[in-house]
Amino acid sequence: EEDMEAGAEEEEEEDDGGEEDPAVAMTFVSCCLSGCSDVAEAFRLQEIDGQALLLLTEDHLMTSMNIKLGPALKICAHINSLKNHISNVS
Repeated sequence: EEDMEAGAEEEEEEDDGGEEDPAVAMTFVSCCLSGCSDVAEAFRLQEIDGQALLLLTEDHLMTSMNIKLGPALKICAHINSLKNHISNVS
């Protein structure tokens, strides 16, 4: 029985509500930043998923992903807005 309970706990942890789906981040970029298909492609190449999206900073975007300052600031502003929405819903 203990093995079955442990397995059930592992299955619950795997259900992340799509947070580990790369499409979440690409959809976020596509919807929030019109004309930024190159940025969406950079997110796909860097394997940015929903969880990673919420951890991004301007520095990550500019240094690791070579995104210019303007778009990086816009992305981070949208990410912060998303974080605020998530915390208000919780």
